[in-house]
Amino acid sequence: FGRRASAARGTRHVRLRVHLRLRVRTFTDAAGRFGGFVVALDAGCSEPDLQAGATGRRRVRHLLRRVAAGVVRRRGGARCQRWARHGRPTSASERGDSMTTYDAAAYRRYFEREFTYLAGFRRNVHRYADRAAMHDPVTGASWTYAQLGTAVDRLAAGLVDAGVGVGDTVVYQLYNGPEFAQLYLATQVCGAVGSPINFRLAPGETAYVLDDSRPVVFVYDVAFAERVGAALELAEHRPSLAVAVGDGAPAAVRGVETLHFSDLPRDADAPDAPDAPDAPARSSFDETTRLYTSGTTGMPKGVPLNSVVEVLSAHDVIMHFPLCPEDRTLNMTPWFHRGGLYSGGPNPVFYVGAECVPLRAFDPDVCLDYVEQRRLTYLIGAPTNLAMLARAQRDRPRDLSSLQGIVTMGAPLEREACL
Repeated sequence: FGRRASAARGTRHVRLRVHLRLRVRTFTDAAGRFGGFVVALDAGCSEPDLQAGATGRRRVRHLLRRVAAGVVRRRGGARCQRWARHGRPTSASERGDSMTTYDAAAYRRYFEREFTYLAGFRRNVHRYADRAAMHDPVTGASWTYAQLGTAVDRLAAGLVDAGVGVGDTVVYQLYNGPEFAQLYLATQVCGAVGSPINFRLAPGETAYVLDDSRPVVFVYDVAFAERVGAALELAEHRPSLAVAVGDGAPAAVRGVETLHFSDLPRDADAPDAPDAPDAPARSSFDETTRLYTSGTTGMPKGVPLNSVVEVLSAHDVIMHFPLCPEDRTLNMTPWFHRGGLYSGGPNPVFYVGAECVPLRAFDPDVCLDYVEQRRLTYLIGAPTNLAMLARAQRDRPRDLSSLQGIVTMGAPLEREACL
């Protein structure tokens, strides 16, 4: 636009190119809700000098203020008018910085309460409800994620009925199998600490673990009944309940109630009894699993893990295999140790929504048969396992085309086994 400017020496025309910049800033309150917005208007001129003397410059500044104020009056806002009168705000309060202060409280609350392994499993129970979660080759039984979620909730409710409270320990001495996988999840559902221990421990070592963890419930395979009975006699701590898995006579110990595993889950037909216990108030940093070292340099030592470790361990395996919901894994090593439970075992499998195939005892021919029959995508084991697999495959070839990877751990991989 043009503007006629008069001076003592006469009349002249000055043509200015004026730049207007409108800035809108939103802000929220302390609770993270939308709190409104403020508008700032900057006006400037392409010829700051104007070569028109002091009087001309004053008139130009006055003109710019009038233009800015006119725009603000039409668009509204006392704050905008103040900015138009006085130019760009200089104080933090005028800029509205205090209104947009970052507050991590909501993220912290979510991370500490909701960022749990159990939340990931619950997600898959709904997302992959009809997809296979676990198949037991020994019995031929299979569980979808919906069925596994129901079984885990009923088992957790049974543990609560047996006296297991938040923070209590449940020790289980089992082979790889459905009962192991369900206990791993059910203890987290009821807020307890699940502690899988080595089934090769001597009675004295098992007694030491029982005295160290002081479990309310002790679950064991009947194949170890004799050793378990001796361990319970040696231990100073006696669990309230001993639960036997499998067919056969359980260990009979004075002062310890005995129950079969099939009788532990809460009866679905029980009147006024929900399938799942009330969700306990637990933090992501509370202990969920307690592993025990093998005791090669002394007695077994407890290693506590929390839910953050559970989640990050699952993510690590999911990224590095990589693992996806279409995978089917078989870990050939015992699940009671870190490599068994967390490297392609129940932990990452149930978190990503894949299928887990338990192996009660390692047999190379059985493993290769499972690969062919179940179209497994990953095998996990030690180099000795792989060497035995190679020999078994050479003697009787199977269709292994479904395998995406073979993961080894525990020792260096020799060239022969690798080939």
